[in-house]
Amino acid sequence: MLDKDYIVYFDNAMDVISDMTVFVEVVAAGGMTAAGRRLNLSAAVVSKRIANLEERLDVRLLNRTTRRLSLTDEGAGYYVRCKSILEDIEDAEAALSGLAGHVKGTLKITAPSSFGRKHISRLLPEFLKQYPDVSIQVSLTDQIVDMVQSGFDLAIRTGELKDSSLIARKLSPARRVVCASREYLAKEGVPEHPQDLIHHNCLVLGYPGGVHDHWHFKGPEGQIDVKVKGNLETNNGEILRDATKAGIGIAIKSTWDIADELKAGELIPILRDFELPSAAVYALYPNREHLPAKTRSFIDFLEGKFGSEPYWDRGISLKDI
Repeated sequence: MLDKDYIVYFDNAMDVISDMTVFVEVVAAGGMTAAGRRLNLSAAVVSKRIANLEERLDVRLLNRTTRRLSLTDEGAGYYVRCKSILEDIEDAEAALSGLAGHVKGTLKITAPSSFGRKHISRLLPEFLKQYPDVSIQVSLTDQIVDMVQSGFDLAIRTGELKDSSLIARKLSPARRVVCASREYLAKEGVPEHPQDLIHHNCLVLGYPGGVHDHWHFKGPEGQIDVKVKGNLETNNGEILRDATKAGIGIAIKSTWDIADELKAGELIPILRDFELPSAAVYALYPNREHLPAKTRSFIDFLEGKFGSEPYWDRGISLKDI
């Protein structure tokens, strides 16, 4: 017979796991009502469970307003640990049932809009066929989102990697070029040095955090920094690409975005003797000891598809760019 103390301990442990599950669902769903629908509970019950959890922990986990919920700093840390614990429990159960290594669950991903449409979209069907027990939720945005606050498992990032508490894995290089159309170069001339760009119409990316109007190069004389200006600023890479193709001005573009245009001669790389800062395609995920099989499998899948010589660069001479 089981000891009464053990039964009480077991019941308490199950209550804790249940509360963790409710909390994680609330964060992932973005609200009490949506989480309740997923868990087959009323919003009132979900709210009460969260209130009880906060009371037991003696800490506020969520900031509540009439329009939205957001994690407190303590809640963000607790969310990462809860998600990790629940996934470890799932892995342990899979091992006991002979399904160790079986990939399943919902994978929530965020990726840049242009890269997502060009390169993630085309690969998702193959991954889902390979792992039929995985469900994927994809959010394409050019804004840098808080992965923990938004409940994402994985973020795809392109460009220069900023300092972050997230773990980053490089999936492939992301070569970038300064480029313009033949029409623009024939009309305005070809810059021979980065400083010549101050006399040209330069098209730039702009975000709430700042405008990328300082272009950095490395040449024979060392570091070269140029403040450029032009008549188009956008937070969308596709708008930048299309305007450059149309002969509006000069832009810095990644080969993953303009490989076809470079091969067709619609865009011409310039200033090839000057090096741009290195960039890459990265997979970022929250810091945790054990990476869930669903996340690891998707990262491995992308790395296998991209790699050190990504498919979009095939046919583009390394000497030419």
